[in-house]
Amino acid sequence: MLLNIKLSLIATWRLLVILGSSISIATAQTNVTSPYSGFGIGDLQRSVLSRNFALGGAGNAFADPFAINPNNPASFASLQMMTLDFSASGLLNHIKSHEQSVTLNTIGLYGLGFVFKKQGPFAIAAGLSPYSTIGYKFSNIATVEADSLQYASIQTGQGGIIDYYLGAAYQLLKKKLNLGLAMHYLDGKVDLQSITQVPFTFAKVFVREQSFGGLSYQMGAIFSDTLKIISRETFYRIGAIIEFAPAIRFTESSALYQYRNLLDITTQSVPLNPKELRLIQPLSEPSSQTFSLPIKYSWGLAIEKFLHYSIGLDIQAQDWKDFRLRSANESLGLSLSICAGGEWIPNFQDSKSLFARTAYRIGGGWENTYLKLKGQPIQAWHFTLGIGFPLNIRIPSRINLGLEIKQRGTLEKELIRETNYRFVIGINFNEIWFGQRKYN
Repeated sequence: MLLNIKLSLIATWRLLVILGSSISIATAQTNVTSPYSGFGIGDLQRSVLSRNFALGGAGNAFADPFAINPNNPASFASLQMMTLDFSASGLLNHIKSHEQSVTLNTIGLYGLGFVFKKQGPFAIAAGLSPYSTIGYKFSNIATVEADSLQYASIQTGQGGIIDYYLGAAYQLLKKKLNLGLAMHYLDGKVDLQSITQVPFTFAKVFVREQSFGGLSYQMGAIFSDTLKIISRETFYRIGAIIEFAPAIRFTESSALYQYRNLLDITTQSVPLNPKELRLIQPLSEPSSQTFSLPIKYSWGLAIEKFLHYSIGLDIQAQDWKDFRLRSANESLGLSLSICAGGEWIPNFQDSKSLFARTAYRIGGGWENTYLKLKGQPIQAWHFTLGIGFPLNIRIPSRINLGLEIKQRGTLEKELIRETNYRFVIGINFNEIWFGQRKYN
């Protein structure tokens, strides 16, 4: 038994590394996704899978027995069998400023999770998801006051950070208390370009290659008890999580190039053709530093009736005021989010009606992001809808579909407003892998 679990964990971790490497390559080649990803450590992503995505991202106090909930590692112990969850997403982002508007799109893996669980109080989990994404392009035309010459400048960034995790959870106090611990490895690469040009001169291209790597730790707890005022089959749950990353390694190297031909960079696509670049200053020796991420605090409250309905409310806070990475002039602040969601299954035991066994989900939330630009806090709201179709009646595996509408930013102070439409599809499998066979 232990050998089977050990071999499964090794195989799973190797699969996660391969998939994560594929995501890293795809992320490094991502097109422009959001101007707001050019600040801090990028556009932070929610660590949720397809079910919780449709619940507005809520999950700090959820402990579903058949769906992986990476929000809180303590929830892994409530799963009743081996579980696999795979989610992919497509994003359509409409960006609007006072001067113009543009629509961008991207697709990719949204999350992957495994939980190894046999009968008993202990569970082991592994998974990965995007931690942050970077894809931006800033253009600017300014005048040099000394000689009244105009120059053009373009800054681009592409890449992101992947979050791999291994977790364990345990139930005690007659299954009333779940305790969980997850170790996350953050691994990423970002390519930055800064292109400047004065009229009738060769454009200069300053290239920076950045890499991230380090561990973060997540501890969670969920307390559950019957809500007898409603029924003995209804439970209330209280969840709490703390997450910290004391030492993330940051490495950067740079090089300076000159474009061989005269061109107007304001009309050229970026990045420029590498064959047309002439090296002026070779790639520098990598410089390294270590930084810590702000401590993240999360709380949740949920009310659930097994295979019938779930309602949850989450609050999350993370103070970025003292965090600096790319620029000492960046103004980051307190990140605060509130989200809520609910799920309803009319009658899971109705073998004749697919729609009676289907899970219907709704959610939403508000967020004060960690960005503060031109003295203006960047806020966001989102609304989600989802549905989960059962694959069979014996074990509640599902195909999950979810849609999110999100708006972030403002047009005030010449800033940018984004309207996102994200679609997520996920497959949730539940199976007993290590059960004992009986023979007559």
